[in-house]
Amino acid sequence: MPEETIKIGQISYLNIWPIFYYLKELPYKDKIRYIPGHPSWLNRILQKKELDLSPSSSFEYLAFAEQYKLLPNLSISAKKEVQSVIFCSPVTLKDLPVYLQKEKEVFLTQASATSVALLKVLWSFAWRLPQPQWRTISPGTGLHTGKPFLEIGDKALEIYLNPPPGWVIIDLARAWYEFTNLPFVFAVWIVNQDLSKEQKRIVDLLCEELAAIKQKISSNLRQLASFYPKQNFSEEQIVNYWLLMDYDLDPPHMASLALFGQYLTKLGMISGTPVLNWMS
Repeated sequence: MPEETIKIGQISYLNIWPIFYYLKELPYKDKIRYIPGHPSWLNRILQKKELDLSPSSSFEYLAFAEQYKLLPNLSISAKKEVQSVIFCSPVTLKDLPVYLQKEKEVFLTQASATSVALLKVLWSFAWRLPQPQWRTISPGTGLHTGKPFLEIGDKALEIYLNPPPGWVIIDLARAWYEFTNLPFVFAVWIVNQDLSKEQKRIVDLLCEELAAIKQKISSNLRQLASFYPKQNFSEEQIVNYWLLMDYDLDPPHMASLALFGQYLTKLGMISGTPVLNWMS
């Protein structure tokens, strides 16, 4: 790719679809190449410097902050619930300790490092459950296991809106809020540090555009829902879901990131909570 272009990771989930809808209308869109993928895959190629910028897992930043900078005031978060990051269990949390004595496996989607880390934090510190045998599975296959599993994204939203009989569905953002009284930050806009002067100029322009897009989304939800390829969701369901989304990164969000980092450090999943290093 020519130096004057930038490569941006594009998550295809409904939660961030409005942002990319507006980004692709930019007058300088010829300077941007979008690389689609699920969050964990985008994390990997971001680390390899095959992306310049991506809305990527907050876990990725907390684990490898020395490689990155952040766009200010931008995230993919949920204040009290999210509906698309869920833990599904054939028994209640209260009954899980007995269940795990016989059925020890809990399945984790490969699609999201942050959601896996969030479940493990809640498991150990909020729910205080015995440690299971964690197993990874392909996204969208959890129900087929018949055992407890973590699901994210549009498939998780389908399950949340139409829960299968006999399953307990737990919204992990709500569980975090009930545990901490804070929003949960699923993703932040991460910038690789090795950018050219022209690439930095484009990122600065994008940062301004994204701030404006945040405001535009909130006043155009119904119109956006009419543009979205519906698939398994009605317009009303889409609008209600987008109303749960929170794209800010203000002091409560930063406090939540710091607290999340502290718990991850206690679990040995990261070496320590980093400072937030902003793109300037």
